[in-house]
Amino acid sequence: MIKALLLDIDNTLLDVNGQLSLATKEALALAQANDLQVILATARGYRSTAAIHAELQLATPVVCHMGAMVYDYHQRKPLMTWPLCTRVAQELAYLANEQGLRISAYVGDEVWFNQVPDQPLRPDWLIKADLANALQGTPTLEMVVVGEEAVSQMMQLIAQTRWAEQVALGRLQEADKTWLFINRTGINKASALDWLLPHLGLTWDETAACGDGTADLEMIKRAKWGLAAPLAHPSVRQAAHAPFVLEQSEPIASLVQEILVRHRNKT
Repeated sequence: MIKALLLDIDNTLLDVNGQLSLATKEALALAQANDLQVILATARGYRSTAAIHAELQLATPVVCHMGAMVYDYHQRKPLMTWPLCTRVAQELAYLANEQGLRISAYVGDEVWFNQVPDQPLRPDWLIKADLANALQGTPTLEMVVVGEEAVSQMMQLIAQTRWAEQVALGRLQEADKTWLFINRTGINKASALDWLLPHLGLTWDETAACGDGTADLEMIKRAKWGLAAPLAHPSVRQAAHAPFVLEQSEPIASLVQEILVRHRNKT
């Protein structure tokens, strides 16, 4: 029996315009009322996920930062993190500086940049001109590069290093922007869920997962039902496995409906 929904956010939970539809909100409220746990699993950080988590009135922790953190909004703290090796984080900063590339590092409750970003600085965004030195002895959750050309260049540079196997690279395309998330090797949404699901008294065989990108692949493969969102990458569509097809205009609402109907038919 399905007891939990594992949901990506962008282009899955949110529509192509980045909106949370009324049908989705109502469906997830109904899911929770029927004791289904709703777990968000996203490349977003815990700060940018907070508003969606609150709007949906979720009680569960979130898998965020591409699986490098499990965060509990009710306790207002991470439950578990899997940071980069400090030396590797410094090497990434050196590499970016040598090539004149902008890179950001997630350090505690702050984001450190080696160059001024295009967007206006937020209170928790700090400029560290000598980012490599600033990162010495400091746990770094993940590092991020933005921009198609910068991402491609950084990926090529990392591939040539002696420590390339110590990092996991997640390349995402959102609208007209390309992101590169750099995490510790072996860290992804599924690896974080390996920790979180037993923490919540759940197993993979009790989950339905839905996502659109390659970062969702392992999660979709391991769930009892793995589903591809309407805008999914071809590899995600190929990996999807479930005894039904999602309704394209309201995929999450149709997913909840299918689960509840099948639950009723078994009782």
